[in-house]
Amino acid sequence: MISSVGASHQRMAWDFLVANRTAIEAMLDPLQRLEFPTNLAASSGDPAMVDELGRYAQNFPEGSARDAVAAAQAQIRIRAETIRERMPAVEAWIAAHQPQRTPRPIQRH
Repeated sequence: MISSVGASHQRMAWDFLVANRTAIEAMLDPLQRLEFPTNLAASSGDPAMVDELGRYAQNFPEGSARDAVAAAQAQIRIRAETIRERMPAVEAWIAAHQPQRTPRPIQRH
């Protein structure tokens, strides 16, 4: 359920995970405890999530878990940079290329 919410509302899902960490981790196997938060955070475009994920994963073991955290942080940085640097041009292009709407005449029967 949290992943489904996270697909459209990353911040809401992340905040829920952090607030309920103990209860959620109790339902996950050891590997999922490492992968779930990393995968959830990786879909974010919020640059603040880089540090939040780092804090969340402070007690993760060295090795592949740390590598997964670093990879997710890189994805977040790239997504945030794309949003910040590219989206204004995309939004301007869309605004300039929207078809003009002409009002429809009212049909009387």
